[in-house]
Amino acid sequence: MCTGVEMALIGTAAQMAGTAYNGQQQAKSQKAMVSARNNAALAESTRQEKYQADADAEFNNSVKPYEGSQQQKTLADAITKRAGRTQGAVTESTAYATPTAKSAPSVVGSEIARKMADAATSSKRRAGALGRMNAWNDLQFGNRVNMVRQGDKLGEISNFAGRSAALLPLDQQSAANNAYKAPGMFGDLLTAAGAGLSLYGMTAAPTAASGLTAPNNSAWNGSALPAGFA
Repeated sequence: MCTGVEMALIGTAAQMAGTAYNGQQQAKSQKAMVSARNNAALAESTRQEKYQADADAEFNNSVKPYEGSQQQKTLADAITKRAGRTQGAVTESTAYATPTAKSAPSVVGSEIARKMADAATSSKRRAGALGRMNAWNDLQFGNRVNMVRQGDKLGEISNFAGRSAALLPLDQQSAANNAYKAPGMFGDLLTAAGAGLSLYGMTAAPTAASGLTAPNNSAWNGSALPAGFA
């Protein structure tokens, strides 16, 4: 049978073991929480890299239409469309003109026809020049529209990236909370049992050390009491 001192020592050892167990479990939880936070940060870094790749791809695609060869092709297409429209309008407006009467000399009609032809040629030439000028305006307007659209796309990607980065602290906290695991009752029970055993051992130790036992003499068993008190 263990003495009180031995019980106190065992109780102290049990308390230390319980405390050590709880500390070990807490350390494991802290390590898991740190790992969860790091994983959340790594996931966010991956998302940010994806946003950056999307932005780079969008930017690279956005500058292609402004390369010299592409701009020349776009301008040539615009000139063809504009010149065709303006020159076609001139031809239609002069094709049905018949300004001479039947009694007029043929030379008059020929001269008028020549002048009308010259006027039509001049008008078509001017229409072509006007078409080229308007085609340049079309090119510049198209460039501005495309720049605005591409800027909107890049801004949208940037907004997504910014919002995702702003949520990182919440993601990390949520991941850490999910990774946390309470130590459990084993360590607490061991500590409590050790405390109780230590208290019992320290209470019993003085009695055992002094050799005192429970009273069992005539003064306490009633044999020495006067008649009527036994």
